[in-house]
Amino acid sequence: MNNILLTIIIPVYGGAKYLKGIIKNVFEKNKSFFNQIELLFVDDGSKDDSLKVLKELQSIYPNVSCYHKENGGIASARELGLQKCSGKYFTFIDQDDTVVKSYRSFIDALEANHADFIMTNHLLKYSNGKIALSDMGLNKQIVVDCGDEIKEFLVRFISPNLSGLQHFYDIELSPTVWNCIFSTECMRKNNIHFIRFVNFEDDWLFIVQFLSLSKKMILSNDY
Repeated sequence: MNNILLTIIIPVYGGAKYLKGIIKNVFEKNKSFFNQIELLFVDDGSKDDSLKVLKELQSIYPNVSCYHKENGGIASARELGLQKCSGKYFTFIDQDDTVVKSYRSFIDALEANHADFIMTNHLLKYSNGKIALSDMGLNKQIVVDCGDEIKEFLVRFISPNLSGLQHFYDIELSPTVWNCIFSTECMRKNNIHFIRFVNFEDDWLFIVQFLSLSKKMILSNDY
């Protein structure tokens, strides 16, 4: 697949009811460059009709890619997505997530700053219907450069309660990957992988790798 700007990696397990809605949602929010987006679904051994639905969608949409593997958990599904992605940048969606605005402005920020990844605010929707902003506490976009500054941010990320840092001490961080967009070149050049660590901490370890090996990142107050 040529000229792909962004690959969206979507692990699927028992998520047949969500799949058509994901494509519709991404299209509606990204109409201006939808033909430059690859939706890469990885079916992680679903027992429902997920694989059947994905194959139907793949036959309809030229920018939908579908892969199937034995059940191994979300980290292994994301890792397969990393191996197969063809975009200049990549991000993740879980099967029950919703994109609330276009990815375009975040990619433009990456391009303008020659950054390796961007981390943004995001919205959380609870089972009672309440929606809350997960806010890092930024009043503007921040570019974190290489050297001591990004190392200090890495320390802040690993040890959120550590005091005595010059920067980033008042930023609230979320160790999740679906509010980030990453450079595929940086990932492959530095041999970064999605590794199963402990339950629900795989995202954290992936971001630690990017922080350790990136030359520049962006913290966005947008979501």
